[in-house]
Amino acid sequence: LAFDTPSIWSPCSQSSKVTVWKTYVDILKGSGTDGMPCIKAVTVLDRSPSECFELFRDDKRVSEYNDNCRELEDVARISSPPDGEVKVNWCATGRFGPFERRDFTTVVRNEAVDGGEGGYLSVATAIEMEGYGGLGRRKGYVRSRIVLSASFMKPVEGEGGKCEFWQLTKVGELGGVANNRVARRLQDKLLEKAPIDFLERFGKAVVKKKN
Repeated sequence: LAFDTPSIWSPCSQSSKVTVWKTYVDILKGSGTDGMPCIKAVTVLDRSPSECFELFRDDKRVSEYNDNCRELEDVARISSPPDGEVKVNWCATGRFGPFERRDFTTVVRNEAVDGGEGGYLSVATAIEMEGYGGLGRRKGYVRSRIVLSASFMKPVEGEGGKCEFWQLTKVGELGGVANNRVARRLQDKLLEKAPIDFLERFGKAVVKKKN
């Protein structure tokens, strides 16, 4: 639905390199509407999908492009390549305006499509396992939920050294003050702008050599 039905998406922001759309159609169910928007952002990067995927999986470099992931810990590893990497992680934002630090626990799948010929994907969604070490609620953070965070890195036809990067994001319960109406409206606006910053900074990071 996210890829095959362009009519459900409305443009909401853009830069010279990134275009962002949103929809209130429930793309997880495939029909109906939802009160929280799903955000889609697309850009083309001057590196191959495999190089982009390598950076995306490198937890040590996430701070180079993602301000919403100030802290990141892998809590459990369920499977590893070549069967596809599946892991559970904990991450947290910094404070922003009226919003306290927010933390998220997610299950993440990273996988090559057709051995990498079709590109690469990374899909994450919220998981709650209060009894499991590292996933319980932590003091000083407000627990929030990522309903969907999906990134697709695809080859650009006819341009072997480039990558078309798609990102889908849907945030659920934010917790605390962020769930009131005014804060929600501010958060929605931030969600429309955040992918531009993310993808432009990712584009700069992927062309840099690793330290």
